[in-house]
Amino acid sequence: LDVGETWTYTGTYTVLQSDLDSNGGGDGDIDNTVTADSNETGPATDDETVRVVQDYIVITPDKTACSEPYVHIVNRETGELVRRFLAYPEWFRGGVRVAMDDVTGEIITAPGRGYEPWIRVFNQSGVMLTEFLAFASSFTYGVDVAVGDVDDDGLNDIAAAQSYNGSQVALFRNTGSSFIPYKSAFYPFGSTFKGGATVELADMGEFSNGTVVNGSTPDGKAEIVVGNEAGMSPTVHVFDYTGSTAKVVRTFNPFTPTFRGGLSLDAAPVDGDLIPDIIVGTGNGGGSNVEVRNGISGALVLSAFNAYSSATTSSSNAPVRLAAVDQDGDGRTDIIVTGQGTDGTTRRIRSFDPLSGELKGEFIESHPDFCGAYFVADLLSTPPNATVASVSSLRTIVPFQSQFDFGTSSSPLMPGFQRVSQTTKYTPALGFGWTAGKISTADHRSGTQLERDVALAAQAAFVVDVPHGTCLVEMLLGDRRTAHDQMGLALEGQDVDSVTTAAKTQVWQTYTVAVDDGQLTLNLRDLGGKDKNVAIAGLRVIAAPPDATPPSVSIQLPTAADGELTDAPFVVGVTFSEPVAGFTADDLQVDWSGPGTLTTSASGMGANYEVTIGGMAGNGSLSIAVPADSAVDLSGNPNRSSEEVPIDFRYEKRLDFGKAKSAVEPGYQRVANTTKYTVAAGFGWQAGRISSADRSRGTALERDLNLTADGTFAVNIPPGTYSVKLWLGDLGTTAHDQMGVFLEGHQVDTVSTDARTLVSKVYTVPVTDGQLTVRLKDLGGRDKNVALAGLTVTYVDAAGAAEGEPAAASAATLSSLLTIAAAPSVPLAEDVNGDGLVTPLDALLVINYANTYGVDAAGSAGDLQALGSDAYDVNRDGLITPWDVLLVINALDSAFADLGEGEDDASAPSARDAADTHDLVFQALGDIGTGRLPSLDSSASHILATDDVDEELLNTLAPLCRQ
Repeated sequence: LDVGETWTYTGTYTVLQSDLDSNGGGDGDIDNTVTADSNETGPATDDETVRVVQDYIVITPDKTACSEPYVHIVNRETGELVRRFLAYPEWFRGGVRVAMDDVTGEIITAPGRGYEPWIRVFNQSGVMLTEFLAFASSFTYGVDVAVGDVDDDGLNDIAAAQSYNGSQVALFRNTGSSFIPYKSAFYPFGSTFKGGATVELADMGEFSNGTVVNGSTPDGKAEIVVGNEAGMSPTVHVFDYTGSTAKVVRTFNPFTPTFRGGLSLDAAPVDGDLIPDIIVGTGNGGGSNVEVRNGISGALVLSAFNAYSSATTSSSNAPVRLAAVDQDGDGRTDIIVTGQGTDGTTRRIRSFDPLSGELKGEFIESHPDFCGAYFVADLLSTPPNATVASVSSLRTIVPFQSQFDFGTSSSPLMPGFQRVSQTTKYTPALGFGWTAGKISTADHRSGTQLERDVALAAQAAFVVDVPHGTCLVEMLLGDRRTAHDQMGLALEGQDVDSVTTAAKTQVWQTYTVAVDDGQLTLNLRDLGGKDKNVAIAGLRVIAAPPDATPPSVSIQLPTAADGELTDAPFVVGVTFSEPVAGFTADDLQVDWSGPGTLTTSASGMGANYEVTIGGMAGNGSLSIAVPADSAVDLSGNPNRSSEEVPIDFRYEKRLDFGKAKSAVEPGYQRVANTTKYTVAAGFGWQAGRISSADRSRGTALERDLNLTADGTFAVNIPPGTYSVKLWLGDLGTTAHDQMGVFLEGHQVDTVSTDARTLVSKVYTVPVTDGQLTVRLKDLGGRDKNVALAGLTVTYVDAAGAAEGEPAAASAATLSSLLTIAAAPSVPLAEDVNGDGLVTPLDALLVINYANTYGVDAAGSAGDLQALGSDAYDVNRDGLITPWDVLLVINALDSAFADLGEGEDDASAPSARDAADTHDLVFQALGDIGTGRLPSLDSSASHILATDDVDEELLNTLAPLCRQ
């Protein structure tokens, strides 16, 4: 062949597979025109390079009321339909976004508004190879989709973007057998922008964690190119996602900043350099403008032109949809193909030169599947030897699709669906129908033909004859009038879901199931709740490729954070990626490091389960996981293992005191004035006359309370040391004075509160008998009641108080050099006096012994006790406690300070006159303790205040007392 000449050969010839940019006419693929170009300067005398001329494009509908969700493969010049197949249920009218895999020729679709965000991958015959949810099933506002290799592994990955009511972008990695989430989804325009996004994947250069390494040479990794939908100025960001977060590396601002109608987008080489250029079209209200910008600099390659001018159509302001097409496989865009989106009326598919904007051709799309609004994509037919998701599991399946409209025998029938009324009984000749149950029907006369009428049953079975193999089952549940709760669904004898719908609400549910007996069985069963019926409006059964994907599983913790769990059993959620069978509580792997014996129980069905865990009896760590092979999906695939979830558990009892019917603080248990202690309950009032009140203000914990002049409350808890927190006082008009608080038989506080005041007090107390006893006693004053609103009892470890809790009560100060806390946050050295408690009295004994014999002297416990202070009820509270001892110490402190005034600082304590000391003690005690102290003789004169203990001695004692 001479240079520039072409030759069409209709006979047999030989070419190398590596030179053939075609899929060779493999099963289901579209044949393109093959041409040969000379690779010499003279006539051809040997093998010539063969390449493909691109003859076909893909057309799908934009959102309209009259376009069905078909994918059309058509001749790009004539519009001749070559192949068509349904991507989503025939009733769906929200539009179909489409992208092409330029390695394997697969067609990838995503639904517009009104359908769950299922991304589906088809071969060119229309056989679905795989599908997955791009976002949560509750997101039904439309998805855009793109294809490219983001990690340079030779397999094309998928990007999805929310088209409305959000703008999140998610990536899915192609493993060769499935698509799995890849890195974290991100918001290209911020989480507050809800107008939507459109997305492409293209290799825009070499980047590293947001830094440009080489901006003019591709590196084999596709970047994420995102344009905005309606609601903001035209913006296109290029994101690099080689690091842990997606980072903007380029930004383009096409058209004018005042335009806010959104963009359509493609990225493909146009101007001859190695980096794809940005091709953009205007959305609604943009005048059908298209422009091309350089992918590196953003400079205009092609200024804006009208693809559908106002001079030729009244719908020139409809969105323009576009795709770049490389006709000859040379790696450069030869034409830009356009179609009008929603509200477009021309039905013209046009081709333009990418450098001049010249119209190169057009055809009028006129198939009855569509009615004038489109998305477009190029069809790349390439060799079939590349790996694609799910190809390994693909087998020949019998084409099958059955659609059923449930309702009355006379209500309008959805086109393309078969009627199922209450009298439609199964027969082999019919191939579908009811086999059990009492069926009724209703027509609510609102919605589409499919939505307006329903079949209702408390329990029923419906069957469909299907080929052996895997089926995709889609059901429309609920009705246009009444709420339906806990509608149980089972497929092939296996429970798959419990669905609840609000009044006037219907939802589509989708499941994949293996059918081995030639008949799909659907069981409907009311599982309880207010309504007694399952309501079904539609059913679609489609033959699908075998499901070889193992279900994944995740664990959801309670809403409380780590360290905030109570002693009551708590619930964790276990969610599988699809319905499974065989999961029980015994399958949950739970490891517990603390005291107690764990118990587990499970409930749920299908994909969602709840496991209740109890039996923790103290602090510890939980580790929860679902091992592999714990359950199987409806195709028999065992699950993958979940991630191991750790929980730091803090044992805590939470009680809200109030009236029997008043509000209870979340996470707390109710205690009314009538709540008597029982072993079964584990807490309650043991003694006293108890009343209650609700002040109708404050939180649920604060507003109501119990009142008593002298009452005893008990809580069963494991032995250990606890932080006890009480809410005292009330928000009413009554003040409460001299409220005595006693824990485990010892007074720990006297509390007074003003009217409309609530205070919280925290104490640390050891419990040795498995039961905390709280006594509340009025100690005098004007009001005769103790008011208690709340109580928490929190286990603390040997190091002291629970993290974040203050030490108990206020401290008693002996001097400026040493403070002994009433309930220290760390334990003292030892229980010196053998009373079973470690208190400030033990510290006092140690100090006295050291004052007398020196810090290095070794004495017995008896010696230490002999040097203790006799304790008297100095504060007249009816008890002898460490508080009385501290009052004596402080009185002695003051007395010795007065006695030593004017004396030599070096004088020995033993030289003091005992009689003078005795008189000064009484004087210092004043009214609170007159006559209550013993006479002090020389043998007792060593009960000294810390003013007489030098700093060196205190520093030596500090480690001993652990202060």
